[in-house]
Amino acid sequence: NFLPIAEYGTEYFEEFWLTSPDVCIQEAAELYRCNYYLAENATQLVQSLKSSRNLPGVTMIEIVSDMSANTSSHQSMMDMIQKKISPK
Repeated sequence: NFLPIAEYGTEYFEEFWLTSPDVCIQEAAELYRCNYYLAENATQLVQSLKSSRNLPGVTMIEIVSDMSANTSSHQSMMDMIQKKISPK
């Protein structure tokens, strides 16, 4: 939710940028004969990225994340960076 559309509220952001929980990404990957990985944490994401490099064709990696936690974590990181680069 760091895109400009997020400024108009989460309703519009969710409608246009988040995948509906009713959509099965794995089935979509199978339909188009893509390799598929599910990453529910950073370790799984790294492993999926490494493994996908060795596969022919297209690979889809579904990333499950918590939007609120992601926003909070991003803000904390930005605050820390700001403190480090600000003149004292």
